[in-house]
Amino acid sequence: MNRRERRAAAKQGRGAAPPSSSANLGPCAALAEAARHHQAGRLRQAERVYRRVLAGDPNQADCLHLLGLVLHQTGRSAEALQLIERAIALNGADPDLHNDIAGIYQSLGRFDEAVTHCRSALALSPSSGPVRLNLARALYAQGDLTGSVSQYRELLRSSPDSADCHFSLGLVLCEQGDVASAITHYRRVLALRPEHTDAHAALGNALAAQGQWNAAIGHYRASLAVRPECPKTLNALGDALAMTGALTQAIEVVQRAATLRSDLAGVHANLAYFKRQACDWTDFDRDAARVLALLRQGARDVPPFVTLMLPAEPADRLLAARRWSEGIARGVSRLSHKRPAAERRIRLGYLSHDFRGDVVGRLLPELIERHDRSRFRVSGYCYGPDDGSDVRHRLVAAFDSFVDLTAIDDATAAERIHADGIDILVDLTGYTSENPRTRILAFRPAPIQVNFLGFPGTMGAEFIDYIIVDDFLAPEDHQPGYSETLIQSPHCYQPSDTARPTGSPALPRAACGLPADGFVFCCFNHSYKLTPTVFDIWMRLLNAVPGSVLWLLEANTDVPGNLRREAAARGIAAERLVFAGRAPVPEYMARLAAADLFLDTLPYNAGATANDALWAGLPVLTCAGDTYVGRMAGSMLHAIGLSYLVTSSLAEYEVQALQLAKQPARLAELRRRLSENRARMPLFDMARYTRDIEAAYARMWDRWITGQSTAR
Repeated sequence: MNRRERRAAAKQGRGAAPPSSSANLGPCAALAEAARHHQAGRLRQAERVYRRVLAGDPNQADCLHLLGLVLHQTGRSAEALQLIERAIALNGADPDLHNDIAGIYQSLGRFDEAVTHCRSALALSPSSGPVRLNLARALYAQGDLTGSVSQYRELLRSSPDSADCHFSLGLVLCEQGDVASAITHYRRVLALRPEHTDAHAALGNALAAQGQWNAAIGHYRASLAVRPECPKTLNALGDALAMTGALTQAIEVVQRAATLRSDLAGVHANLAYFKRQACDWTDFDRDAARVLALLRQGARDVPPFVTLMLPAEPADRLLAARRWSEGIARGVSRLSHKRPAAERRIRLGYLSHDFRGDVVGRLLPELIERHDRSRFRVSGYCYGPDDGSDVRHRLVAAFDSFVDLTAIDDATAAERIHADGIDILVDLTGYTSENPRTRILAFRPAPIQVNFLGFPGTMGAEFIDYIIVDDFLAPEDHQPGYSETLIQSPHCYQPSDTARPTGSPALPRAACGLPADGFVFCCFNHSYKLTPTVFDIWMRLLNAVPGSVLWLLEANTDVPGNLRREAAARGIAAERLVFAGRAPVPEYMARLAAADLFLDTLPYNAGATANDALWAGLPVLTCAGDTYVGRMAGSMLHAIGLSYLVTSSLAEYEVQALQLAKQPARLAELRRRLSENRARMPLFDMARYTRDIEAAYARMWDRWITGQSTAR
């Protein structure tokens, strides 16, 4: 058995010869005997013979190498490294030594050393496919995604039909944000190997990232047909089903995944989230406790958005966001920035998935229109769909330039923003959309980057410098709960659009399915914001106010049945819950005007919905929580001069709601005051709001121009 055969036998295995005594064998024969033990899995015997050979010749490089592999296989990697390093010192021109030690370094998480040795091996053996593959994997593990892609592409030039290379390249491209190219490679894998379950699952993930939910579901099901108990694929299928509105099915498949793997925090987070969307409150507290326990135990896959609706501490939300952002930033090379030599207009960029008839569309257009063009140049960057709405057209027209990023990957998108010379990039999405491309910001396309409006909390990201808040939403003593520097707006963090419909005249109650008489409590918050504790209060209010009804958003088809069952369990007739589907903005605003009192939720307050209600003339009663997400409605009420509608406990909230429902004169006075304040208080004074936020942007810019860091 020659040297290469010994290595192959030890590392890859082939037909084993019967064991024989090595005590009287010469060095070469003994080494061959050890290799046969090694390849047959008799590691203890192999080690014994290797050591016997080395006792006779401590500088036998082959033996040092192979014994090192045995030690690594038996959990003694530190000693293995020492032996193989000695072998390299004796024979540094051997590519196998470098390649194998690279694999050990990679298994230990020492990726820089792994890459160094892979490069040495490739320099010695440029045509070696296994060495280049090892380098591609090491670069990926190191976080050099671009380098990894380059090596996989080189491999495919020599082996164009390698399904494994196409698959691995697809994974790296997807992580880079080049989803379209990843899909091409996954489809190639399936053309070569139609039964490739991982490729079906990965293609499902890529299609889901493009919002092609039904196509993604098909590939997840194809993967599960072969491997039905894969919890990660079940979880991904649940995600896609939920996005198509099939919440009951989504809950069922994610529950299966959670049963299979109790340690997967992302699975349990999805389960809690989907059940909250459906208002399925079975195991409500236990679901939340499980997610938070896994987070505190070190889980890195808890979506920050889900923590907003859980009874989490500020430190929990910051922890989840930090870990999430670290994953996003992996493998990213930051862009650099030069300070301008002469004074000029500040170049503002707004980045969003939702420049359409959604929350951003209800709040942002007037701010963009009002920006002072003598001081600012304002660009919009969108990576979400064009819904063809009037809001979309208005936003596109409002920006000085509008760039569609949907067809390009994250790195290219960042380079485009950087090439435009944007000074301050304002992220309007955070972790909230179904396809947030936060990774664009990780490249640092602008020297100053701001979290604003879209995500109601800290992003925990080293690449986000500031967050726009106000002194009620996030007082200075809340700074420890944020990775960003707090920028306090003087009145309210949230902009408004005074050009939207006012809700006048109100829709007739009969047209809304409401009783002509009787008090109408209203909450059009999304279903995942509702909790059993607050719902208990609402049911007690219905019981205490005869003829009253609770008017809610039918966020999905599961909500009415589940909430009516919850009401019946509390002794309230099902017909006293009235549900409204989604509607165009004019109708939606006119609906709000038909209600008597908006009841807010906790721990997740109304945001844009509270703004809409107040603009429509509907008083909002809220209970303030301890972080941004639980203080949004309170911020708006302070800014419109109705701070007495901000309660500090749920007991006070319940008392206030009952008093307002039973004292029509007091409620009428409240509505009159709201109507007056709408015209004179800061909440809807967009000229003042624009000046305030522009002053904040100018302060950020001055700090950067003068070389000052953000004060964290």
